[in-house]
Parts: sequence; C-alpha cells; structure tokens
Amino acid sequence: MNASGEFDTSTAIMVWVMVIGTLFVFFAAPIFALIFVLNSRQIWQAKKNLTALAGRLGFALMPEAQLSLIQRTWRRIFSLSTNQSMMGIYGQVHARSVRIFSYTVSTVGPRRYDVKWTEMAVSTSAASFSFSLRPKNIVWKLLGQLSNQEIKLNDEEFDRHWRVNSNQPETLKVVLLPELRSQINQYAARLGEFSLESDAIRYRVQGDFNNAALVARYEGMIGLLCDLAEAAEVAAKNYRPESVKKASPGGVIC
Repeated sequence: MNASGEFDTSTAIMVWVMVIGTLFVFFAAPIFALIFVLNSRQIWQAKKNLTALAGRLGFALMPEAQLSLIQRTWRRIFSLSTNQSMMGIYGQVHARSVRIFSYTVSTVGPRRYDVKWTEMAVSTSAASFSFSLRPKNIVWKLLGQLSNQEIKLNDEEFDRHWRVNSNQPETLKVVLLPELRSQINQYAARLGEFSLESDAIRYRVQGDFNNAALVARYEGMIGLLCDLAEAAEVAAKNYRPESVKKASPGGVIC
C-alpha cells in the first residue's frame, strides 16, 4: 500500500498469488491426490493379478512389471509416450514362447486420451501366412479396423460375428476348423482381435489386468492360441500358390 492508502500493482499481484495458491491447496491438491491413489490401486491390482498368473503358469515378470508402485504410477500419469509399454509376463508353453502384456496407446494433439490394451502373443513359424479376425461390433468400426473385404467360412454364426481377412484365404479355411471356431467364440466372447502377424499368433482386447475376469480369459486361451499356431504352421507348409505349381509331362498338375 502506498502513502495515499491505495494498493500498488506489486501488492495486488502478491495478493492474487496467495489467493490462487490457497485455492490450489484446498481444491486442486486433493484432486491430484485422489487421481494418484486411484491409479496406484489399479496398478497394484494389475500387478497382483499378473504375478499370481505368472506363478500358476511358471512364467516370469517382464522388467517393466518389476518397477515400484510409485515409479509405475508416476509414468502412467505423466508419460507423454504415444505407445507406452506397461507390464507383462513371459514364458514357454509346449516349446512356444508366450507373452501376455499390456500397453497404452495415447493420442497427441489438442486433446489427449489413452486407450489401454492387453495382448497375448504365441510364437509361430508361419511367416508367409497372415490373417485377422475382428468382431463385427461398433467398437472396431469406430477404431477403423474393419476392412471392406472379408472371407466367408460357410459358418453362419461365425461369419455373422467375425470379419475374417487373410493373404491366403484357402489356407485360413484349413486352419479354422469347426472345433477352433467354437473355441474362439467361447473364449473371446466376440470382444477382441485375433491375428497372425510376422512370427506370432496374437489376441488383443481393450482393458487392463486389474480386471480378474480378463486375466482368467487369457489363462484359458493359451491352449487355443497354441493350437492356432500349430495349425497355421502345418497349413502354411502345405500351401502352394497357383503361380508356383508346375504341370508334369503327362499334363497332371503336381
């Protein structure tokens, strides 16, 4: 306050800073604390579920899953990564490498939002063969993941609920035998995506491992993905595209 009894500019700024600081302490700080606590609980439950699953399967925790709760919570809240690896487990089943893990895909722009995914990948050597099975529901349509082209398997129920694509349609029809199609409907509940990409059969769905039902689904699907991996390898080895078939001297295609 100056000699005339009026507040000068510097005093007014100090008063406003004190007011804003007081509002932050009483209103914003508790909100941030609540967000931190909720995220910490989700991460703790996810790690607990994964650790229990790893124990039942004889798997090991991925390095990211071994971070402390505070480290993981801090990364989850403040990470600016657009594809942040989260936590997972890995091991061997029937001589195949199996990984079960989660990750977050984030948008970068005026408005950021995160989409949490979980995935299981089972190794296979069917490198030249690829396919995808995606549910025909509104979620995948909004994600723009449904292709205009699809393969029909002459299974009315399966064709109604799944959009099927492959670079080798006839090979895929050999792989997706009725018993495997039945298991896919049973375990996936038409909620996630199956795919064969590069060197692994994959299943992924939105969610997190703090959901015990989702963890149980992954545990029950390990056998299914191993069966798909084996069927894909066998079918891919027997696949012979028309361009490489040769006619024998007698005119018989061999």
